[in-house]
Amino acid sequence: MRAFNALARGRLDFSKLRSISLGGGEDFNMFQNLRDLRSVVLDSIWLDHIQPVIPWAQLTHLTAKGFTFRGFLDIMNMTSTVNLRQISFDLEPRESDLYPWRRSPDTDEEFMDAPEERITRENLTELAVYEGRVKYSHALQHLRAPLLKTLTVGVSSGWGGLEPEPDDEPQDLEHFVPDPDVLEPYMLNDFFRSSGTTHLQKLVLLSAWRHSSWPDHRDDDPFYDLRITELIVGGGVVRKFAEPFLLLLPQPRFLPCLRRLEIRCHERDNDEWQNPYYVNNEDDENRDEVDDDTVLPYEDHDEQDSEDELEDDATGGWPQGEWNFPSVLWSAGHAILRRNAASGRYRDLTRIQIFKLLSDGKNPKMYQVDEERLQHIKRLQASGVVVVAGSEDNKHTVI
Repeated sequence: MRAFNALARGRLDFSKLRSISLGGGEDFNMFQNLRDLRSVVLDSIWLDHIQPVIPWAQLTHLTAKGFTFRGFLDIMNMTSTVNLRQISFDLEPRESDLYPWRRSPDTDEEFMDAPEERITRENLTELAVYEGRVKYSHALQHLRAPLLKTLTVGVSSGWGGLEPEPDDEPQDLEHFVPDPDVLEPYMLNDFFRSSGTTHLQKLVLLSAWRHSSWPDHRDDDPFYDLRITELIVGGGVVRKFAEPFLLLLPQPRFLPCLRRLEIRCHERDNDEWQNPYYVNNEDDENRDEVDDDTVLPYEDHDEQDSEDELEDDATGGWPQGEWNFPSVLWSAGHAILRRNAASGRYRDLTRIQIFKLLSDGKNPKMYQVDEERLQHIKRLQASGVVVVAGSEDNKHTVI
């Protein structure tokens, strides 16, 4: 990079450059007078090295990976309130979240709580944030985007395997968290309340809350009256999320405009917990246990009559089995049948037209679903719903 920089300086004109992708390196002084630059991709670069040469305020598209939370906020504060249209950040996890037994850096403690005032980007239409947090504030709690059309939230690619240091003791490593609750429901709900959801069309949750309980009141449920048309839920969906979600799906004011639904199941493969120091600090063994009698997480008293109309068609419980995938296939099929039937009685409730169910499980037996488990799905297909069910890697297909 230094050799190229020396060669390019004074000889190459970058003033007409519209987009640029940079990774690594220290000397970027060759990029001067980037007056037409609108799109930037940055990968693991020290902000101090790149900050002077990028015209941040004129950017419309920004993708950044490998930045700290402080770097993320510094970049956002340099961008324009009105020019920015699309951003994607893959943030480095806070060290004190990855290794809680070590002394927390002062920069981590600064972001423990959400700020009173959010960074507003008036014309932002697409936002993607891949976070790595356990106890600190989420990036969404620092942002406001009133014209947002697409929101994606996932887990940081930096949340990887355990990397102990020489001074770490086994009793310290017991507190390592391999499976964080990156996004909790109240964080998403607060973001929607701050930004508004009038323009939001698509929501991609690649980090659905895995350990947090479903909100017990509709005012705290981010999906209540959320008028998106497409929802993708992935990143390891487990029963604790899927069951209440599917119970609420037929309710008239729960995602009332939804037309496309994709669920990505998570299976507990034998090699999932390979960290020898991991212990169940949060009662992990019982994480997915629920009562046999399935009940709605909250009662919508305004729609109690509609709830009673659907009661005769209740599932009667979550099917028991070795894997999540067949159970979700059965329950989701039944929930969508109820949802689509209810749409004929409620003007503002749309039919789900496309349903996709994928799993990260590797065992081929998981995808050998018997006819009884497929009866709801086949009824959906007969009614005109497009259904796709199989493995995420496309090696196994059910429907």
